[in-house]
Amino acid sequence: MTDSNHKTGIDRRQYRRVGLVTEVRCEHGGKEEILLTRDISEGGIFVASDKPFPLGTEVKILLHLSASGPGLELAGGVVYIVPDLGMGIEFSKLSEAARTILREFVALSPEGST
Repeated sequence: MTDSNHKTGIDRRQYRRVGLVTEVRCEHGGKEEILLTRDISEGGIFVASDKPFPLGTEVKILLHLSASGPGLELAGGVVYIVPDLGMGIEFSKLSEAARTILREFVALSPEGST
């Protein structure tokens, strides 16, 4: 018997995701790397990397949602890894301003981006 409340993978997502391919600065363990994003939601981001950070790694992120927009400074932790492809980072301690910017960005992105 399976537990109908048990969700895995994409079914666990609380927020709508949209495609976003842009450079992002990731700081972790005293190091800084420039990587590319794949998608984003109000709750997290997928960052492409052939050498993802270990699960649980705390990451500081600097992200620009548009060329003319201000940079968002975000913090989060690695919650899942896709070997040789990247990592899912769940945002933590989002300011209300950052949450609003992310929510509006996702809401204004095309439906086909999920």
